[in-house]
Amino acid sequence: MLRTTAIALYLLASCLECGSAAAEKIRKYETRRLTLYSDVAPATAAMLLKAFDDAWRAWVADFGPPPGDSPATPFRITGCLMADLEGFSDAGLLPEAIERFLQGTHPGKHRGSRFWMKDQRGDYYRRHLMVHEATHCFMTSRGGPMLPVWYLEGTAELYATHVFDKSTGRWRFAAMPVDVAAMPGWGRLGMLRRDVRRGRLPRFDALAGLWKSEHEKIETYAWSWAFVRFLASHPTLGKSFRELGRHLGDGRFEATFERVFRPEFESLQFEWQLAARDLVPGFDFRRAAIRFRRSQPLPAKGGSTAVVAGRGWQSTGLRLRKGRSFRVVATGRFTLAEKPRPWVSTADGISFRYHAGLPLGRLVGVVQPKRVAADRPPKIHSLGSRAEFVPETDGTLFLRLNDFFSELADNTGTVDVEVVPSGP
Repeated sequence: MLRTTAIALYLLASCLECGSAAAEKIRKYETRRLTLYSDVAPATAAMLLKAFDDAWRAWVADFGPPPGDSPATPFRITGCLMADLEGFSDAGLLPEAIERFLQGTHPGKHRGSRFWMKDQRGDYYRRHLMVHEATHCFMTSRGGPMLPVWYLEGTAELYATHVFDKSTGRWRFAAMPVDVAAMPGWGRLGMLRRDVRRGRLPRFDALAGLWKSEHEKIETYAWSWAFVRFLASHPTLGKSFRELGRHLGDGRFEATFERVFRPEFESLQFEWQLAARDLVPGFDFRRAAIRFRRSQPLPAKGGSTAVVAGRGWQSTGLRLRKGRSFRVVATGRFTLAEKPRPWVSTADGISFRYHAGLPLGRLVGVVQPKRVAADRPPKIHSLGSRAEFVPETDGTLFLRLNDFFSELADNTGTVDVEVVPSGP
């Protein structure tokens, strides 16, 4: 019996009797829900078993227990964490097809209720990869038709992304990162930022295509994670996203997606691209959520609206015409932060700190087209206190005061904005 402080009561470790020296290093560890074969240090295996139990609680809370799971016959996942693949092959634990797959760039693979993964450099990514593959095992235990790859991989990435909660002494899975320095090897947000800087930001409709043309790129996993994270954390869309999880094996997943998301799908795609453009650690999904409202053509005499500093993009309710010139005038002061002292700004912004290449607090605008047709970041107009601009598409004008989406909570105040036609 392997004795560790945290899991001595339920951890079993036993050497496998195998032919090769590498195979003899493999040990078997068991908990109620996981059988793990590994040749890593026992302390590392013990840490992974504890993390698995924390992930199990998250899966059951969101999806319910697996079919057939009972106190007498608990559903169990079997995994292999391998520093030396040859030893597992010699021990008969690594099927030839899986071994060939893992000899490439892929770090892990699952099949049914079993998974195999190559050992990783650090503990964070060991846990991440284990829970990613085990999430696949948990979700596919329900059987049924194949689910969309963007959902399967995005959800596996969702649950694998985790932080340690000091208040409970447990890992919290399906977490939105706040401090990426505590997640070495993860790097998903950096991948998204690089793509956005290059002018690439896929619509939802393009995600399925990425899994056909770029399935081996880690960026494809990152975009799927980001979209699933966006849906799961959204204050209104989150309920619909969780409904999808109740149809993993009954053949009604696609129909449910169409029913709950398609009626307002263009608004969803527009909001998704705006969120993904500025996704940062600690992203405040509640304050960033857009409150769509019915819009009307801009009257000949113009229209007005108030823009709240503590929220993300806000609809003016005013529809603009492509190719026509409009003048925007913003008045008022607001506060961007209270500490170490209040940062008071006008709509021109404060030039000692920048976000997305523009001063914090600067009034910016974007036009929502009737249909989102491009896989690139939306065009943002820098407006400030006074500006004229010409929309490149018909659509509703949205405004916000430029700030990091992780720092909206301490913003207070509003600016009043007038929008008037300035050309023929």
